[in-house]
Amino acid sequence: MTIERSHWLVHFVGSVPLKSTAEVLKAIGPLFGELAPRIPDGETGARSLWIQFQRAAMERAANLGKHREYVLSPNITQLVFGLLDKTAPVSFGRLGYAENAIDSYQEFSALKRSGQIHKDTRFQVSLPTPLAVTAGFIEPHSQQATESAYEQRLLDELREICRTVPAKELSVQWDVAYEILFLAGYEGSTYYDMSRAGLLRRLVALGEQVPVDVELGYHLCYGDPGHKHLVEPVDLTLCVEMSNELVRRVTRSIEWIHMPVPRERNDANYFRPLRALSVPSHTHIILGLIHLTDGFDGAVDRIRTATAFLPCFDLATECGFGRRDPKTVEELLALHKRLALAGVAGSTVDSDTKAREFQPN
Repeated sequence: MTIERSHWLVHFVGSVPLKSTAEVLKAIGPLFGELAPRIPDGETGARSLWIQFQRAAMERAANLGKHREYVLSPNITQLVFGLLDKTAPVSFGRLGYAENAIDSYQEFSALKRSGQIHKDTRFQVSLPTPLAVTAGFIEPHSQQATESAYEQRLLDELREICRTVPAKELSVQWDVAYEILFLAGYEGSTYYDMSRAGLLRRLVALGEQVPVDVELGYHLCYGDPGHKHLVEPVDLTLCVEMSNELVRRVTRSIEWIHMPVPRERNDANYFRPLRALSVPSHTHIILGLIHLTDGFDGAVDRIRTATAFLPCFDLATECGFGRRDPKTVEELLALHKRLALAGVAGSTVDSDTKAREFQPN
């Protein structure tokens, strides 16, 4: 079977290391138009290192104190907090997600009114799961009490965003990293309930918290500090299994699920699990197969292999742009646009080129 596409839709995971939200929106909106169904605000400034933004919230929280610290990556020292009094509750003040989203939406709305953002494009808010922040910042014996308090505060901010941004203009993405990492065998952090059932139950519950008129998506991630996964995916089996479970269990629609594709994985083995994917047609699968380091030709090679197993999907990078040199953003966006308009043809994996099996180093 051969699939011809005149264009591809593109997705931006979240962070874009430009100076401001306005700069991010002006860089993406006019360039992509209807090719980008949704645009994030770029998670600029302090938010560029994902949940490291929440360190300040941990430091301000009632009944939490510094427990230890360790080096997560060459540029990130991770602080770990614990309960000061095990008999007292934890409480959080404002986390910053609602405040930033509401301010950024005003920029988004103004640019849409001026025609710089397509009329059908939505404003995307990407949020970490409470589990991610808990596993990343809290020592194991303090996690259960802290997670409950943090989740309540985060969901309060989600509701605040949903009250302020019109539903028809809003998309919410849950960033699912620690859950995927734990299921893939990551031992760099720990969590009090790493059972598959417990992890899935939490992800389903978060999806249910997004109002039905708001778009819902999940970004499945193996981590990205230093542009390197904390665990390298063997193939797309775990992402496919999680996707199937999410669409089966979440009672509202899921508009997209994003899956990462490492640069060196253009082999059939990596993509073959997509044959087991069982999601409705309205759920877009987004493959994070764009890598600036091997450019257009590398992405096309991965696209050609992937289309043998999943004829239709959208395009993205593996993760957000936040950890890259801002000077590369323009080139990376141009690569997205070139690929979006390329109209690549897919085919079966019968040829030697597409049937090559992955040989681990």
